[in-house]
Amino acid sequence: MTTVEADRRQLPSTRSLLFGALGGAAAWAVQLAILDMTIELGCTGGWPRVSEYDSTTTLRTAVVVVTVVALLVTAAAWITSFTRWRSFRNGDDDPPADRTAFLAISGLLADGLFFLLIALTGIAPLFFVGTCFRR
Repeated sequence: MTTVEADRRQLPSTRSLLFGALGGAAAWAVQLAILDMTIELGCTGGWPRVSEYDSTTTLRTAVVVVTVVALLVTAAAWITSFTRWRSFRNGDDDPPADRTAFLAISGLLADGLFFLLIALTGIAPLFFVGTCFRR
């Protein structure tokens, strides 16, 4: 067995690399879609406002829960990227290891950005939820 074959066996799985690189973006997209739907249905008149969201507390709780879950998924993706980057940062000119390190670094940067976006997207509705019940 050559060293190249041995190195390729030690490369992380494609799923873990993709989760590290795209996990934060997927969590943000899902969080944004759920919060948009929840706030829209909670703030407009009709069925959900009367039966599901009797007060702003229920709506705020939904926003916080969805945001915390998205933040946890993004943090897990960042940790996955960080561990992959730590294990493959080297000075060799090995293309598979370079691609792995590039994907891991991309995941570190993207997940950090999406962590901030999720936090801001989750905090903003908390200040405006009370206004939709004052009609």
